[in-house]
Amino acid sequence: MDITELRPHILSRIAHEFGNNFLNSLVFSIKNRLLEKDNFVQEIYRSPELARQESAKYEPGLLMDALLASAEESGHNAVVQDTKPKGHQFVQMTTPSCHIVIMRRDSINTKNAKFYLEQSRSNIGLIKDGQRDLLVKAILDEDVNLDDLLFVCVTGYWNSDFELLDLDFIIPHPIENRPILTFSLAELVKSASEPMTDVAEEPILAIKKRLEEADDSSRASGE
Repeated sequence: MDITELRPHILSRIAHEFGNNFLNSLVFSIKNRLLEKDNFVQEIYRSPELARQESAKYEPGLLMDALLASAEESGHNAVVQDTKPKGHQFVQMTTPSCHIVIMRRDSINTKNAKFYLEQSRSNIGLIKDGQRDLLVKAILDEDVNLDDLLFVCVTGYWNSDFELLDLDFIIPHPIENRPILTFSLAELVKSASEPMTDVAEEPILAIKKRLEEADDSSRASGE
């Protein structure tokens, strides 16, 4: 199964792990926070021009807080943690059958963080040896089996008025700093409303190994 054939199955699994409630509430949660931030800034700034420069778009905490709120409101256990080195947050969410780590894609420092470089390898089949040291100490209990860890990045798109247009969820390559697969929020919402595919129902470890093989094959055929 090549990467194109595998894509709808990965989409289906992620969509069903997140669930309709999480996906449907996420944009609403972000927009509410943008509005609250904008209203707050307008009230405390004497200069409208200076207030307009204080864009909530650049506040990483706003996106992380919206992810956390949507996760908790939809019944998932979730926490926010700092990367190593500190300063860039990620959300760790426990769904019915998976642990999902969500980080922002649009931060160069986040991309280069030790956490990102070491832990994102878990998407490519390096499950047990490459992820325990940082992740277990940071967010999971010592006895948790991490074969079910999935690493996802999220990035937002905005118009000139800093209004949210869309969110993309990205499965990153661990070393080459490139996306393997990218899903829009609209795609995830649609997929979550449909039955899960047969391949999507496989254990996360098996799915990640499929992804590794498909990505390697795709890169080899393209070279």
